[in-house]
Amino acid sequence: MYDFNFPYSGDAVRFFHVCTDGELNGIVHTCDDDYRQANIISALCAEKSAVHIVASVHMSTHSHFVIWCEALQQALEFSLSYKRDYAHYASLTHGMYKVYSGIPADPKEICDVRYLRNCIAYVLLNPVIAGIVRRAEDYRWSSFDAYFNNATPVTYPVSSLPTRKCRQILKSRADISSSRLRIMADGSIYLKSFIDYSFVERLFAGRTEFYRCLALTDSVEQESIYVSHEVKYDDNELYAEAAAISKMRFGKTSLTLLTKAEKISMLRSLRKKTGASPRRLARVLRLDPKFVLALFGETPPDMPQEK
Repeated sequence: MYDFNFPYSGDAVRFFHVCTDGELNGIVHTCDDDYRQANIISALCAEKSAVHIVASVHMSTHSHFVIWCEALQQALEFSLSYKRDYAHYASLTHGMYKVYSGIPADPKEICDVRYLRNCIAYVLLNPVIAGIVRRAEDYRWSSFDAYFNNATPVTYPVSSLPTRKCRQILKSRADISSSRLRIMADGSIYLKSFIDYSFVERLFAGRTEFYRCLALTDSVEQESIYVSHEVKYDDNELYAEAAAISKMRFGKTSLTLLTKAEKISMLRSLRKKTGASPRRLARVLRLDPKFVLALFGETPPDMPQEK
């Protein structure tokens, strides 16, 4: 089923890295339900596109996937349908319009085993690199828990659900009559029913090698220099603080209801309380990062200081 001779040719499977780079869209996952739904949508889109998800992580502003399939077109279909379906959910649930609009998520092909292993490690280490958790296994919204895990929680197939119940849980009208997806007791989708965990276990040839790659991946060395590991608030906590200030000052419980002037007026108090950087404040409040940096007297890296 799997061919480890890279690069692939003929009918052999191909691997891709998909990232819904949402930095300019701000926060797209604001609560646990959003992360659960991101997992459900990715699983449904993978089935629809005949794509196999090898690894995934959902961060506050974006998601990463490592996938395999037979053709680039399938990877493109997965990427586009995931962005479209999550944007639809976000608009209906939170009034967040145009999520991922104009944000490319073109699959990048992975052409050798070393790159594949490092890419999987990088995806799983995103929360560590971002300073959210100390260990990849401590983050709830990645595929980490699917690998080398013999636990057998109670689950049931989505295909066994009555249509109305299925739509209520999945928030989707997708045809799941032949789906292999399984649901856990809390309504979350079971990781092992849509993550190709067995492939990862074979690729790393054991738990020890898997953890070793997580510790030594080149991606961490390259990316960590850009990230502070002393984040006082993660993005979702920062979002919650902003929502609290919004409610207290303006009587608005959703940040999507704020005017631009109202957002600007709460920037300094939000920074004072949380210690967040201007870029993070811009991300949470969906403001232009350059505008917020200028407001705090800071200059973006791509804008030289005037002499």
